[in-house]
This record gives sequence, C-alpha cells and structure tokens, in this order.
Amino acid sequence: MSLRIADCDEQQVPALQSFFERVYRAGYALCDSTLLRWQFQRTPGSDGLRWHIKLAFDGSNIAACLGFVPLEITLDGAVVRGAWVVNWMVDPERQQLGLGPLLMREVTREFEVTLNIGPNRAARDVLSRMGWSDHGELPRYVAVLDQPSAAVLANAERLSWPSLSPAPARLQSSSPARVVRVERFDADATSLWDRITAAGSDTAGTRRSAEFLNWRYADHPGFRYRLFAQYQDARLTALAAYRVEVVQGMSIRVGRLVEYLDTADEGPETGSRMLAHLLDDARAEGVSVMDFFCGDRRYEEQLARNGFVADPAAIAALPLLFQPIDRSRSAISFMSHTRRRSAAIGGSPHWYVTKGDGDQDRPN
Repeated sequence: MSLRIADCDEQQVPALQSFFERVYRAGYALCDSTLLRWQFQRTPGSDGLRWHIKLAFDGSNIAACLGFVPLEITLDGAVVRGAWVVNWMVDPERQQLGLGPLLMREVTREFEVTLNIGPNRAARDVLSRMGWSDHGELPRYVAVLDQPSAAVLANAERLSWPSLSPAPARLQSSSPARVVRVERFDADATSLWDRITAAGSDTAGTRRSAEFLNWRYADHPGFRYRLFAQYQDARLTALAAYRVEVVQGMSIRVGRLVEYLDTADEGPETGSRMLAHLLDDARAEGVSVMDFFCGDRRYEEQLARNGFVADPAAIAALPLLFQPIDRSRSAISFMSHTRRRSAAIGGSPHWYVTKGDGDQDRPN
C-alpha cells in the first residue's frame, strides 16, 4: 500500500468522475464536466486554472477526495482568505485509513477560515474532534402561496399551517423603494455587503461581492436564477435571488430563495418592498411554496411580516428535497473552522449562510 496526497490536475479528471460514480452513484451531478469545472476551477478565488480538489491515492487509485471553493470571507468587519469545503468522499473500503481527516487538514491549513454547509452526523462528529465549531442547523423559512398544492407536497388531505396575522402598517418613505429584475449584479452589490458588514457589525459570511454573486447565480451552468435589486433613489438597499424548481413527477413548482440582503433594519423609512415583490413574482411564476435557509436571524421579523413561517412543527410537513421528493432529510447543518483569533467566532456572530453557499443548492 502506497498512500499519497496530491492536487487534482486535468489528466486526473476522468478518473475522478469514475470515482464519483463508483463511490456515490451513477449519473452523479459532478460527472457533468461543465458543472465540475464551474464549481472547482472557474471560481472567484481561482488561482489560474488550478483545480481546487485534493485527492488521496492508494497506489494509482483514487481513494478519497475533498473539493474546496476559495472565496473572500467577511469576519469582524475584515475580509480574509477563506474557503467552502464540498464533496468530501472516501472509498468505503478505505475508511479505516484516516484519509478524510488527512485531506481536511491539508485544506484548512491553507485558509484563515474554512466553512462547511450540510455535513451529515458522522462528518459533524469527525469535524468537531478536529476543532471545528458546530453552529447547528440553519433555520428554514417557508411561505405557502397555494394551500392545496402545498398539501400534496405534505402528503396530506389538508395542510395544517399557522394562521398569519395581518401585516402591520409601515411608515411611508418619502422616497419609495423600487425593485427591478436584473441579469447581473454590479459593484453596488459589493458596496451593499460591505456596508452591512462594516467594522462594528457582527455579521459574518462569504463576501457577497458582485464577482461572487454573478459567478454563483448569473453564470451557473445549470440553474436559471431570477435576480432582483432594490433601489431607493440611486442607492442599492436590497438584493435577492431565487429559482423555480418543478417537483419531479408532478406539475407543482417550488421557489428556492437562496439570497436575500436588505438594509431595512437601518430604519422604517427605508420602506423595503423586496420580499413582497419576490412573492408576487413567484406567484406569477406559478410557485406553490417558497423556502429560504438562512443562518442570520436578524431577517426573521421581515420574513414573518411577509408570510414566511419558521415554526419547525409546521415546516416539518414539507420535504426538503424534490428531485425526487425525499422526506428522510429534514435540516441543513453548518460548521466553521478558523485559524484566526476572532471576537465574533467566540461570541456567536450572525452568520449569513444560505443554500447559495457551499454546494447545497445543486442538481441532485
């Protein structure tokens, strides 16, 4: 037995895709070379054309892999070099060799902050022993736009859903907000994120620069996201992205909200209309249910005011996965690792983490 660790190169890609099919399943999404290249090579933090995948070899055979996406991370009001880790796979016949932790250490030593969304229970246990912080499960917010079809998704004759109080009256802004659909985000998006996470803020997460947002949404090779920007006068005050997903084997359409940034908490005079506009757009697209996973709880009031429910007992009736419907998974977990001393890490920052991070919003 001869074990070695190496960075993936172009010549090893076919063998890696064969590894995916053998270890995970035939037809796995990353066997699509376009998606694989988008996720692990053509990213905002790319170093030339380097593949961002670590491989463990047993002799000449791939025994394990770990992909990572280098990105800017905002923490304590500063921008640091970080990465999301994704596609952590070990050949079941070689689990006893400790290759998974070995690959993870290879990646974490390269970055000040490393993040992981969606690790399963076994992976969470391993990462906790390696010094990672476990932030639990991301809150899920759900808006039901059509009760009968939502009941079908819940496999029930009638959906038991919390009654919503009328939205409270909001102060009128002297300069009403204007929401527009856009094809791409511009530099104003970067300024919006930097304003929200400026020094003194306890919001942390992937820096939502225009470069990141356009790579993640406008340039996605498989999904078509609907992108929105809200302006007050000439100032960008909110942005959002969602996509419409048709449930496999049904005609029911589900909205997956993956991005929502809003400065409405700066004061009622901002008069934000973004969420109301998104739901109107989703209705026009025939969406029955829209959900949003977000670790930053400061948006809870705005989401509730616009009809999103966070009650775990109610939400549990609606599946998490729709390609096909899968009720075995009910939550998305989130963990972080840092080599950087941080007041925020020790004091529970508002982690702005959504399904747009990592690889959770992906083809099944």
